[in-house]
Formats: sequence, structure tokens, C-alpha cells
Amino acid sequence: MRRSLLSAVLSLPDLFVSFSFSLIFALAMAHPGQAAEFACVSGDVACLISSINTANGNSQVNTITLEAGSYTLTDVNNDTNGPNGLPSITSTLSIQGPDAETTVIERAGNAPAFRLVHVAAAGALTLEGLTLRFGATGVGGGLFNDGGTVTLRHSILSNNSAGAGAGGLFNDQGTVTISHSIVSGNNAGFFGVGGGIYNGGGTLALVNSSLSSNWAETCGGLSGGSGTSITNSTIAGNRATGDGFGGGICGGGSMIITNSTIASNHARYGGGGFSGNATLQNTILAHNTVSIGSEADCFGQINSLGNNLVGDLTGCSNLQSTDLTGDPGFGSSADDGLPATGQVYFPLLRTSRAVNAGNDAACPPTDQLDQPRVGRCDIGAIEFQDTIPPIITIAASPATLWPPNGQRVTVTVAGTITDNELGGSGVHRQAAPRMW
Repeated sequence: MRRSLLSAVLSLPDLFVSFSFSLIFALAMAHPGQAAEFACVSGDVACLISSINTANGNSQVNTITLEAGSYTLTDVNNDTNGPNGLPSITSTLSIQGPDAETTVIERAGNAPAFRLVHVAAAGALTLEGLTLRFGATGVGGGLFNDGGTVTLRHSILSNNSAGAGAGGLFNDQGTVTISHSIVSGNNAGFFGVGGGIYNGGGTLALVNSSLSSNWAETCGGLSGGSGTSITNSTIAGNRATGDGFGGGICGGGSMIITNSTIASNHARYGGGGFSGNATLQNTILAHNTVSIGSEADCFGQINSLGNNLVGDLTGCSNLQSTDLTGDPGFGSSADDGLPATGQVYFPLLRTSRAVNAGNDAACPPTDQLDQPRVGRCDIGAIEFQDTIPPIITIAASPATLWPPNGQRVTVTVAGTITDNELGGSGVHRQAAPRMW
């Protein structure tokens, strides 16, 4: 790794190298031990690359702030673990944008194949308010973490590809935390594994995020084993194509899934939703499909800690008495309001069996969308929010009476309670007419 980085630096023009080292010296003299700050105007790729190179060499905690815009990479910068568009990250660095909707790091459509970001074992990278898209390589199309530390917050990893595996992100013996983010539309090709994410022996936490519409031959959404945890997240619309299995997730070892929703994923063979081995609690696993066979929701072993809801038990094992089966009672799938890039989730209907059926001791205090979990918590990623009062309509017939003195009059009264809550079921209750 060090030899590759040194070769890249030595190949730069003498003027640029001189400027870089002068800048490093100035920063060290002016602010010893303090964080170094860099700022790049909209779309300035040269600034982004120069700032990363400087950050790699100054032994400080660095921050690069990007103005909103598209930072379009057009050429290979280095060949560390395959071609990369940006310098490999070897220091502690944060790259921040105002929001993922408007701040994009991408590979140009006519550029040679390369991944966008590589993090070395010595690197610690935080990405916040950014989108990484259109990376293309053999492994880890969007991001390759080679034993380092990676944090994605309020970011989007989308439409990246890798022919062998890990279309969006590959974690090789490192530590990755993805929170309040979207991993969507990535692929590992017709022969690869882990369309969205592949955790190769490291630690990976997916929190308050959505993993959707990714695909690969096997493990369409995520492939992970021991060290993988999923909390308050939705896994939806992922596909295992060809002869693959595990449309949503392939698990193994000590994978832990808590208060999450795994739904509407598909595989040709077993485990449209889940395949392998994992520990589940307070989680919905339902509405997944397969082309061949009957193991639609799961194919393998669930080590249940209780309070899960599984749609179809075929192929599942080791459930507890507190686990539920059958239709989870979803409303229509939705996103959190951002155009085209909102987190995918499934709101619960008021009548869902998942409402108030979770284990409070294991529930996070808020759900995937940071809404509070109220009362006894619900199963799944989304807490039903009963915040809009129902509309009560009462009608009497006749509506106006002018009865003679002492004469009995019959009046028919009917009432309707209409639930307009998001995830509500429309007309919730209609009372039978009564007469007085």
C-alpha cells in the first residue's frame, strides 16, 4: 500500500509536489495538532484529489468540505486493489457535502472502469451528505475498505457495479458503519455475490438505512457473516438472479438483525428474503418470493430471540412462541419524501399484527425514520404513528324534526370512523344504524 501511494506522489509534477509539501508545512506550523480544513468549489475534482493527497501526508484529522455539485471523475488515479478514481485514503479524513441530493462523486460515463473510493488499513474515512455513483470494477464498485474504518452518514451509494462481487461496497477485514443512508441500484453482475454490500470478515453495521433494488447472481442485497448487524433498516426489492439464492440477504455466523423489515425481495431458488444463518429479533420477514421451490421468505436457520413476524414458515427453523406468522399488514411501500432518493420503508396499518408486538427491552428508542417508538414497540423497522385523530362522522335521518307535543318520533343515527393516518386503513369502523 505504501509503495503504491509513494509511486503516485512521485509521479506528480514537481511544482505540485512542492506546493503540497509547502502547504503541509504551513498547516503544521500554524495549527500544530489541530484539524486541517479544506474546501472545494462545486465540481472541482482537482481540488478534491489535491486535498486527499495533502490529508494523507499531514498526520492530522482532516475535513474536506464540498460545495453542492457533481464531482465527475474521468481517469484512473491509482491501482490499489484495482483501479481507483480517487487517491487511496491513508489518514483520518471526513468528506462532507451539504446533502446527498445535491453533492455527487461519480465516474464519467465515457471513462475507463474504476471504483470511486479506496480506504487503506491506516485510513479512517467518514462520508456525510454525499452520493457515490457509477463506479465500476471487479470488486467493490463504489467503495473498497481494505482493513480501514469507514462511516457513511446521510449518504447514498447507488448504481455502482462490480463483476465479481460487492457492487456497492466491499469490506475486507475492516470496520464499516452505514447510518441514515441509502444503498440502492448497485449490482455484482450475473456471476457475482453481494449486489449492494459484501462484508468479507470485518465488522459491518447497517443502521436506520434502506438497502433496496440491488442485484447479483447470489445475495442480491447483502452478503455478510459474523460481525454483521442490521438495525432499524428496510431490505426491499433486491434480487438474486440466474441460479442464485438469498434475494435480500445471505447470512452466516453471528449476523444479528433487530427491528428491521425484509420484504419484497426475490430469488430464483431458496430464500427470496433471507438465506443462511442469522439471529433475528423484533423483525418482519415477509412478502418475499422465489421462482422455483417454496422457501419464499427464508432458506436456512433463524436463531430467533423472539417477537419476529414471518410470513411463510417454509424453509425456516428455530422460531419461538412469541414469534408471529402470516400477513404483516403493510401499507403501500413509501420513501421519506426525498425525490427519487428517499429511504424505502413499509408503513404498518393500524390493524397490523406487528403493532405493539415487539420486545421493548430490545427495541431502539426510535425507528428507521427517527420517529419515537411509543407505548409497547412494534415489530419491524417502522413504528406505527397514531398522530392524526380519526374523523368521526355521525348522520341522523331525518336531520330536522318538528314533532307534535307528546308524539313519539323515530330517528336513525349511523356513525363512521375514518382513519387517515399514514399507514392507516381508511375506513376503520362503521357503526350499525341505531334507532331512538
